[in-house]
Amino acid sequence: MLHVCPHPLTLFPKKGEGELDSKSLPRMGEGFRVRDSKLGCTPFVNSDSQKMLLSLVNRGTIVQVEWLSVKIPVIKKTSHSCCQGHYILMVKERTLPAIDTSTLQISHELGLKLYEDMVLGRSFEDKCAEMYYRGRMFGFVHLYNGQEAVSTGVIKGMRPDDFVCSTYRDHVHALSAGVPPRQVMAELFGKATGCSKGRGGSMHLFSAEHHLLGGYAFVAEGIPVATGAAFQTRYRRDALGDPAADQVTACFFGDGASNNGQFFECLNMAVLWKLPILFVVENNKWAIGMAHERATSQPEIYRKASVFGMPGVEVDGMDVLSVWSVAQTAIARARAGEGPTLIEALTYRFRGHSLADPDELRSKSEKEEWFSRDPIRSLSTYLTDNQICQDTELKRIDQNIKTLIEDAVEFAENSPEPDPRDLYKYVFAED
Repeated sequence: MLHVCPHPLTLFPKKGEGELDSKSLPRMGEGFRVRDSKLGCTPFVNSDSQKMLLSLVNRGTIVQVEWLSVKIPVIKKTSHSCCQGHYILMVKERTLPAIDTSTLQISHELGLKLYEDMVLGRSFEDKCAEMYYRGRMFGFVHLYNGQEAVSTGVIKGMRPDDFVCSTYRDHVHALSAGVPPRQVMAELFGKATGCSKGRGGSMHLFSAEHHLLGGYAFVAEGIPVATGAAFQTRYRRDALGDPAADQVTACFFGDGASNNGQFFECLNMAVLWKLPILFVVENNKWAIGMAHERATSQPEIYRKASVFGMPGVEVDGMDVLSVWSVAQTAIARARAGEGPTLIEALTYRFRGHSLADPDELRSKSEKEEWFSRDPIRSLSTYLTDNQICQDTELKRIDQNIKTLIEDAVEFAENSPEPDPRDLYKYVFAED
């Protein structure tokens, strides 16, 4: 296996501009990959690769080499027959983009709103884990811990009548969109008082009242739905002459979905019709157990927007203020009729893919590095250091959220099960 990362980039000279010798090549066991007009993007890691690389470069066929900055040159050789002799490498993290937030006007009210929403999301997910391991919650449960800055930074900058489309990791998106914790928790318990009437469970939260278009279990399944929602807004405004039709849609999905055909088709349509939509990629580095860099020829997802003539932006998904800043620009563009934006938020989930995942594939050092960037702790420090909010106010929010979550659990436990006689109810919109 080879984990690849395109940073930093080292350019090699073409033939006639100076040749290279073996001293210029990576050390034995160091990782790199080559971009070649004929070979495409090819990873090299074994002993023969140095001779091959040197030959290709000095023949003038190689136009650039992408180095893999190795923290630990070689961990071990694999024993799997399918990849015998390959090395498992630790590579340098992708550099998080720095966005100047010094000009942002973060009011006392906004600071508290952002903090409260993020704490609500984190506390809710922690309680879900507790309920799941105590056997009170069933099915697949995918938690959002660590990614709160993305949901809060985007959704809390939107209007209540805007649309939100989620994935199977949808609890916190629903909460940010305004769905009451009671309704979300009851849905996870499979109760009739849940936002999907107990029929959806963890991966299929839905609320017409809060313009939550749903959570979707299949990868990339929500992207066409969100694109359709954005289209109806544009159609109502332009074809039907409805001046109130200026809603914006935020479509969330993971890095794995960016390799799916629906992603490319919908981005193409969104640009053609200038749809008011934000495509928000929550790149948490892992698609279940597949490292993002191993699954795509272009790890920098935001660059894929350029193919369609769409603005593409990368943002530190662990910094809610950076996400807020980028989202506000994209929302304003969409509402003004200027079309879609692709936002790639570099983030990290603090738990396994689901609560059934032992989380053994990610290294301890990688997890610890991202844990140190906790978005809630970062925002708390920012608010208090800049005297926007008092520490006592934040602690009061923490306590209020704890009470709110306990109330949601009690509500869910005391709610009735769905009536079997209503099995065919809610199949059609009129129900």
